[in-house]
Amino acid sequence: FEEEEIFTYVRNELNEENSEQLIKELKTREDVLSLCYVPFVCSMLVRVYQLSGFILPNTLTKFYKKYVLYAVKRSMEKQELDPDTVESLEELQEDQKRAFDELCCCAYEKLKTENTTFNRNEILKLSHSLKCEHFGLMNCYKIADTTKHQFLHLTIQEFLAAWWISQHDDQKKLFGEYFQDIQ
Repeated sequence: FEEEEIFTYVRNELNEENSEQLIKELKTREDVLSLCYVPFVCSMLVRVYQLSGFILPNTLTKFYKKYVLYAVKRSMEKQELDPDTVESLEELQEDQKRAFDELCCCAYEKLKTENTTFNRNEILKLSHSLKCEHFGLMNCYKIADTTKHQFLHLTIQEFLAAWWISQHDDQKKLFGEYFQDIQ
């Protein structure tokens, strides 16, 4: 998107009052506006804005956390589970927590190898995540006769990897494994 296309998209998705409010905020939050040049991320932002009572989250971490929670709740609805039982990622039920942890670990491992696609065998190893349909955070596509899977956007994969690191006591070690070339 170009900047004007971002604003047009926002106006098409929200009522006049909320769209003008968001556009005003985007003009003062260059960190968030820069995300919107990618149409998918712009749509994520509009959805999070709606879910947050028409207030932009004040950090990018909160933005991604809200979007991922939204995706998890949508996945729960598809599985005929009550999404209202989960108010945060920290409150996932045991099965969802295992599946989410597995997906986050996979995001981390794939980033370490700088490979963002998964083949069928790698996906089948994600037993818990498979049951939760990857929480709607991945898509699949075919190249020739091979089915590949990947996260909807690299930033979602990066958020999930960071979430996984943050849930462990050995954060420095895990972070260092990923960023060894930078140190």
